[in-house]
Amino acid sequence: MKIKLIFFVLLFHLFGNVIQAKERNNLIIHVKDSHSGEPLAYVQIEIQSIHDSLVCFSDTVGICQVELPDGEYDIRFNLLGYSKLQKHINLTESKSLDILLSVKTMELEEATVVARKKLIKMSDKGIIYDISKDTNIRALNLLDAINHVPLVNVTPNGNITVKGSSAYSIYLNGKPYRMAQYDPQTVLRSFPVSTIEKIEVITRLDGRYDGDTGDAIINIITSKHHFDNWSLTLNGNSNTLPKAGAGMSLVGTQKKIDYLLGYNYGYDGQRNQPVESSGIYSTANAYQENTASGISDGKWKTHTLRAMVVFNIDSLNSLYVDGHALIKQTDMSTDWNQWYKDQSWAKPLNTTFLSKHNNTAGTFESNVLYRNMFRKDKSKEHWMAGYRYTYNPDIRYFNQTSVDNTNIEQKSRNKTHGGLNEHSLMASVTLIDNDTQYLQIGGKQIFRKGAIDTELLTLDQNNEWLSETDESSAQDQIRYHQDVSSAFASYAISVKDFTFDTSLRWEYTHMKMLFPKMTEADFSKTFGNITPYIGVSYQKGNSSLSLSYKGGMMRPDILILNPFKTYSSQYKAEMGNPELESSYINTIDASYMVYSNTMFFSCGFTFKHQNRPIVLYPSYSEKLHQYMNQYMNISSLNDYRVNFYGNYKPIIPLSLTLTGDFGLYRMKDYTGGYDNGKSYNLTFMCDFSLKYQWTLSLQYGNYLNMHPIWGKTHSFNIYSCSVSKSFLKNALNVRVIMNSPFSKFTKIREQSILPSYSGSQTNFMRARAFGIDITYTLQKGSHKEIKRDRTLKSDDQNTGVE
Repeated sequence: MKIKLIFFVLLFHLFGNVIQAKERNNLIIHVKDSHSGEPLAYVQIEIQSIHDSLVCFSDTVGICQVELPDGEYDIRFNLLGYSKLQKHINLTESKSLDILLSVKTMELEEATVVARKKLIKMSDKGIIYDISKDTNIRALNLLDAINHVPLVNVTPNGNITVKGSSAYSIYLNGKPYRMAQYDPQTVLRSFPVSTIEKIEVITRLDGRYDGDTGDAIINIITSKHHFDNWSLTLNGNSNTLPKAGAGMSLVGTQKKIDYLLGYNYGYDGQRNQPVESSGIYSTANAYQENTASGISDGKWKTHTLRAMVVFNIDSLNSLYVDGHALIKQTDMSTDWNQWYKDQSWAKPLNTTFLSKHNNTAGTFESNVLYRNMFRKDKSKEHWMAGYRYTYNPDIRYFNQTSVDNTNIEQKSRNKTHGGLNEHSLMASVTLIDNDTQYLQIGGKQIFRKGAIDTELLTLDQNNEWLSETDESSAQDQIRYHQDVSSAFASYAISVKDFTFDTSLRWEYTHMKMLFPKMTEADFSKTFGNITPYIGVSYQKGNSSLSLSYKGGMMRPDILILNPFKTYSSQYKAEMGNPELESSYINTIDASYMVYSNTMFFSCGFTFKHQNRPIVLYPSYSEKLHQYMNQYMNISSLNDYRVNFYGNYKPIIPLSLTLTGDFGLYRMKDYTGGYDNGKSYNLTFMCDFSLKYQWTLSLQYGNYLNMHPIWGKTHSFNIYSCSVSKSFLKNALNVRVIMNSPFSKFTKIREQSILPSYSGSQTNFMRARAFGIDITYTLQKGSHKEIKRDRTLKSDDQNTGVE
């Protein structure tokens, strides 16, 4: 009996514990960003009841799991940069709770500063920066604004690098924007930030992109929410360099037709800009020396026109047509005072040399594209077919007048007139496009035809212009033909946090170079190339790690194929080379990125091996007393580069940025010699948001450019500060800027060091400038989506238009 009693007591306790265990409920909490839907890690979760409380944190995938008895609870959520949230629940059974936290904004008396998590999104190809939500840059043009985009660096004189590389391409809504590639400073300055939604920085380029795209892409995504009627944006800028610009952009909708029209005018000038040059040629039998100082005056006028029309046939099909043009007029003169010494002469020769350049350059392009979308997901393209026409003119006129100390005057004229026409056919089909896999195939056919006519004239004693002949006169006329066939296949697969992608691009090129004046010099080349890509990336929360290899190539464009001589002074000239070959590039890239609301950090390493790179190769003619740079292929180039980008926001109104890259490179000459060098750029920026929508910005940079072969460059500093303010509910944005207020000139010096010749040239670029930028947007109508087509692929013309 006693044993039975003990057994029932133990059974009662065991049953009571089981009942108590069943009364405890499993609460699973999922915490996500309300804007992006991404899980939030390390969120502090405080759970309180009338009897007790506990604190836990979400894990790396935004999940927190606890066991709680029945009852009522108050749950508080807290994460730096996000608004605090409190939720009350009555827990009677196990349940899952989805929590959305909103990014915290800080009101500064009419100014709103958005936390970083709402600006940056990582992708398997790079990052996307929501520039429309960055309130600090409303008053900037696009060239200055992209300096705030991670991985991109813009120096105060307008030079752009991506992860330290100047080999990048500019895209507009997923398409190559060759007009901006031709003149990025002018074109990007013409874009007001108010018309831009996002900037995508693509650093992992597969076979869908042409071989000459470069190391990265800056993809400008225009605003998707335009207006059912119309929206007009006006912008203008001016500074004391002198420099000025003005433009307009009109976008709207009429029934099934979406349209965009834009025009911009830019003026850039220089006044009384000093330049110095010197050179010494010394051998066992000869000694020649020249020194020169000059003053340059010039003006550059640029007209850019953009037009785009989309006819939405139905929900699956659309017809896209666009036309773009860039016209750049150059009027520049340099007045030189020169001294020339020769050991065989009794006294030096003094000359005044006036060089005048009157050039018209530019580009025109038109695209027609038919697109078909997937029925199940109308936002994704199923197939497309398109046609593209591009014309790139090369029109240059130079006039030189020299007078020596014996009062002998010599005049000469040299000019070139030519251009390159291109017709392209392209098509692609997307076979798979879902959350885990992507497969696309496509192809392109390019037909190019170019012509170059060059003439050099001198004024004789009878005041008649005579044609001057030399050993290169056979190249005064050139007829150029090139056909390029290409096909690609690109595949990507995602497995948990990893993305593996690979692609293969095949290109077959046939080229003819014809010389009507000397047909025996005609030649043709046929060659094929395969450019592979393989990459893997790992993304976990707000950090990513990637490793990739890709092949690529660089074809010479019409400007550097043209053997036309450009004289910068009586003793220095530059010319192209019609016998240039394409260069093949192998690139290995590793990078790491991490960010939070207070910090963004990126670092990477790139190794690049380039076969037959195209460089300006120096030489000296003892007979002509002339230093000549000519485009040539050398043997190879190895480039080792480390880059970093860091941005820190200790408090929301303050943003501190440090970015830079350091590189070591080795060029191997076709003679077998090696030329080693180093380069770097280091930029610091500080932005502070003040009350009433005022923003103060400071920037300082120190730069050392990559030197030409057998040369040397010197470092230089540039700094600037600006104040901007928004008015009329952000419709009117004004910025006042000061560039290098304590320096009149930035001295940029470049040297050439050859076995028997050494020379240098120093350009004193005017640094001190005060300017103003103004943007005003006038709009009417309801919101409607319009965007430029994202599917036409690049070609390898460096002076085309998109």
